[in-house]
Amino acid sequence: MLPLEQKSVFDRVHPPMRIRTKRLELGPVEMDDKDDLVKILNNWEVAQWLIAPPFPYKQRDAIDWILKVRKDHEKLSPEHFGIYLRDEGKLIGAVSIDSKLKDNTWTLGYFVGQLYWGRGYVFEAIEPLITYARDHLHVRRIVATVDQENVRSTRVLKKLGFKYEAAKEGQYPTRRQGNLVDAYYIDL
Repeated sequence: MLPLEQKSVFDRVHPPMRIRTKRLELGPVEMDDKDDLVKILNNWEVAQWLIAPPFPYKQRDAIDWILKVRKDHEKLSPEHFGIYLRDEGKLIGAVSIDSKLKDNTWTLGYFVGQLYWGRGYVFEAIEPLITYARDHLHVRRIVATVDQENVRSTRVLKKLGFKYEAAKEGQYPTRRQGNLVDAYYIDL
């Protein structure tokens, strides 16, 4: 494992991939941003809708995840990105496209800090990620699961062209004591 402040030789030879939009930059999460990551994921208003990150979210969780993302970017076909405000360079969330499913179906995951809700950042981050997934990772289908009461997230997925597939029980238990999530998909 590298010391936290040290960059790998790979970073000096192959700069990490970045996706830029009008207001955002998607790229590897930096160790300097671990405190922001911990703060975002320890906010129950954010964490209640998520399946994967532990709650409460600790510094060690952030360090482990950041190292995973950095390693992911060394593949030259990364699947996990921090969401940064371009003008400020501030981490506001993360987005991932993950190849855990069969038949070239990938899963989409995302979150942004509560302070940044309602500003279109999630849509702005996911839209170019879908293009990247189709053109560079050769993804043919993306699935996203959403807590049935997460209206904001459902609205974003529909705006992006995702279609309702089914309610799934028990497969992805929610943190809010719920048992049902809605699955949405987009064919590319």
